[in-house]
Amino acid sequence: MTISWPTRDGSTTRLKRVLSSVETTLALAEAIGSILKPGDMVLLIGELGAGKTTFTQGLCKGIGMAPGSWARSPTFTLINEYRAKSPIRHADLYRIDSPEDFESIGLFDTAFDGITIIEWADKLPLDLELGVTLVVELKEISQTAREIALECGTELGSALTQCITTQYDISG
Repeated sequence: MTISWPTRDGSTTRLKRVLSSVETTLALAEAIGSILKPGDMVLLIGELGAGKTTFTQGLCKGIGMAPGSWARSPTFTLINEYRAKSPIRHADLYRIDSPEDFESIGLFDTAFDGITIIEWADKLPLDLELGVTLVVELKEISQTAREIALECGTELGSALTQCITTQYDISG
């Protein structure tokens, strides 16, 4: 993990795996999305083309985004909100270059009772105190394969491990 954010409960579970295809990445993200709850925050880290938006699409499907709806990268809008079983706020910090830029987008200016997903989370100011639920780091290995590292608090970690270990053979 490049960046480690304090988790809500102060403890940490780490899982790492190679995902061999886009379909596997989407399926894993969907499984994770299905166990997220309102108030959860997911931080996504990875280079351009690592699969952050693809992973977000799977998360949104798992959270219950309507069939036919599609999560789109908010690279230019900076923040998108989607309807699902739990509202979703999806931010992309790629174009954020300074703390002033971050302040100007107002990501945390209003209370939000849904699930927050932030791409390019390594651009977040390090002095922010966030209730982070899950940090996902993606690295491109080949055109279709990705290495994924997951870091979360023990509460989600137990559910996450139980939900995906047997299906995806994830080890830490």
